[in-house]
Amino acid sequence: MENTLLLYICIVLLIVLIIFICVNIAILEEDKPKKVHTSLITRNSLPKCVYPNGSQTDINMRNWTWVPECKTKPNFMIKSEWPSYLTYEAWDSCQGCKSAGGGSDSTATSFQIIGDWLRIAQRNGGDVSIVSGASSKKHWFNPPRNNTLDEPLEIEWYMYLDASNWGKTQEQIIASGLTDNNWSAFWAFGHGDSDKYGWPQSGEWDMAEWLPTFAGPKDGKGCASGLHNAVSGAFPPCCLKRDDIIFPKVGDIGAEKSPVGSDLLWSGGGSGETFRSWGFLMNKNKDPKWNKDYYTSDAITYNNVMHCFLRCTNNQLTIWAKEEADPRNPPSIHTSPLMSNDDVSKLFENYNYTCVSNNYADFGSNEDTTFADAFPDRAGLGGMANKSTNWHQNMFFVWSVILSHNGSRMTEKDGPNYYKPLSFYLSDIHLRGGGNYKKAMGPPGVLDEELIKIATETAPTDVEKICSWLDNSSQVQNVCNNRLQRYASDQFKKCTN
Repeated sequence: MENTLLLYICIVLLIVLIIFICVNIAILEEDKPKKVHTSLITRNSLPKCVYPNGSQTDINMRNWTWVPECKTKPNFMIKSEWPSYLTYEAWDSCQGCKSAGGGSDSTATSFQIIGDWLRIAQRNGGDVSIVSGASSKKHWFNPPRNNTLDEPLEIEWYMYLDASNWGKTQEQIIASGLTDNNWSAFWAFGHGDSDKYGWPQSGEWDMAEWLPTFAGPKDGKGCASGLHNAVSGAFPPCCLKRDDIIFPKVGDIGAEKSPVGSDLLWSGGGSGETFRSWGFLMNKNKDPKWNKDYYTSDAITYNNVMHCFLRCTNNQLTIWAKEEADPRNPPSIHTSPLMSNDDVSKLFENYNYTCVSNNYADFGSNEDTTFADAFPDRAGLGGMANKSTNWHQNMFFVWSVILSHNGSRMTEKDGPNYYKPLSFYLSDIHLRGGGNYKKAMGPPGVLDEELIKIATETAPTDVEKICSWLDNSSQVQNVCNNRLQRYASDQFKKCTN
């Protein structure tokens, strides 16, 4: 009798348990379809994108013709673990304006998002457009930390620099002088007040920077990549070796060797800017006998979609790029966290991608002294004593269109080139691995939580002061960091291709 009663009790409890499990599964399953279904409906119910088709002489830059190559929906090799960058919130900051110098700010009047691409532009050499992600915490990123399970940081994007007013063909671009004048860039650097572990101790990654001439005619280098740290400051780029990428393995390269036997180079020594450019490397990838100068080589980087991929491990940062890329059909390249960047390079080589940058440092550390140890006689920018670099102070992207001449802003005295506009398109940016803003590390030896917050989240004061050229208002920071807010309601209308 007792056994029968126990059996009944067990059966009842089992039935109750089954009902409980089924109800919870139903709740979970009910949530999932709703989220996916809503996402699909939202995408499918969006209106078709209407692209502007006006002349670049139009006073309203948002009416300028949208290049056809940036009307398609790009596909990516990696699935992003970060929020989309197709929102004004990801760019509504002026941290980075220090690099722009003076001029008329055409950022808010040119910034656009249509479909799956963004665009900024400038009407003439007196304008400048520059935005950054310093105000959007969810878009910050960090390289993988040492002695953790962090996977390599991977960043993928497409970009298009519309120089059609300077020239339609490469020959016309070369003759136009654009390479001597263009200082546009897509780059990143870390947070931190300049007096409390800010730039350059927080590091800088110039992923694609068009370097104009700083000397005479036809001396512009064009698109190049370079890293900067506490020792190198603004110049030269740090962390380079003779790896047959940025520097050839043999021959005179005009770079200074380490006095202590390190294989890192001080690229500002000798003849200075001898490190290779994107244009030179891309042309050499097509023609191994290519030996034309950087000025001539740079024309390949204009008026076409370039597909770019950055990978940062604990000790190596590499960038691959392909000109004339089809954003609808990226290659089927699958990387593993255990692969080295050299292994990944072999995969990209199979698809004719060019390795355009290789950099070597202790990226997994918040106290990287690799470059400082290689050049102990270099005091760093301004003779500062702190030679360690923290690559983990919440890096963010900066995106700019700038025209320069001989190292200064262009003026009407520069003639017809002053009146030639320039537009810069950027796709969404996909990131995975590394760490988000929660993975930032304060400077070594700093235990005070407030100081750590300053180092990882605060915009440098000197950058904010330099923003005064954007507006005469006393509320400089608010002016700088809210230029795009009104764009959300006045201009940005979501659509689909």
